[in-house]
Amino acid sequence: MSASAKPFEDHRREYADMKYVYPVVSRRSRGLSIGVNLNPDKVCNWDCPYCQVDRKTPATTTNVDESVLIDEMRRIMVDVNSGEIWNLPRFAATPESFRR
Repeated sequence: MSASAKPFEDHRREYADMKYVYPVVSRRSRGLSIGVNLNPDKVCNWDCPYCQVDRKTPATTTNVDESVLIDEMRRIMVDVNSGEIWNLPRFAATPESFRR
């Protein structure tokens, strides 16, 4: 696998010490996408008929801390707008045409 393919395969929902906001390089959008994980406790709130999530165990409800989410969005946009994000090992191999 070439180094340039790796940024497209890494879709971790994590970045720095952030709880909600994360970046991924997307082939489909041909650039950087900023994701917002509104379900960080990994408890699904959908009830898809094909899903294999155990629905017998009661889910714990957690609220999204909006002030933290807004702060994370501001912080990640500083990294994106400054170009600093492309210096991180996870994104360094991203082709120039996708650095938008």
